[in-house]
Amino acid sequence: MRGVGRDRTKEALWRRRIREQAGSGLSIRQWCHRNHQPENSFYWWRAQLAQRNAETRKRSSARMRKPKFVPVRVQEGPDAANGSPPHIGIVLPQERYVRVIGPVDRQALTDVLAVLSSLSAADAEAATC
Repeated sequence: MRGVGRDRTKEALWRRRIREQAGSGLSIRQWCHRNHQPENSFYWWRAQLAQRNAETRKRSSARMRKPKFVPVRVQEGPDAANGSPPHIGIVLPQERYVRVIGPVDRQALTDVLAVLSSLSAADAEAATC
């Protein structure tokens, strides 16, 4: 049960304390002594907050990988006029273009687009078929 019993005020307080110590130029021991804070509490909170930050980044990263809906423009082109089969054209970053003709497995297309979207321009050039 993630987050059950969390005190957001205390969490914010410790995040601030950890930032203050990092910017103080003092060791953790010196900072805790000067600010009347138990050193073991400081280390416990620092570990807890690092773990929570990692969990948040992981969840955020997972959300970013999900396909997003984008505007679609349907147009008649030369292919439709000359009897060629209908197709889907997808323009990716760095002016890459994917043309899909006929039925396609949705998950396979999603995987291919995710890989292509993450490639650098040099990698994309090498992957051209």
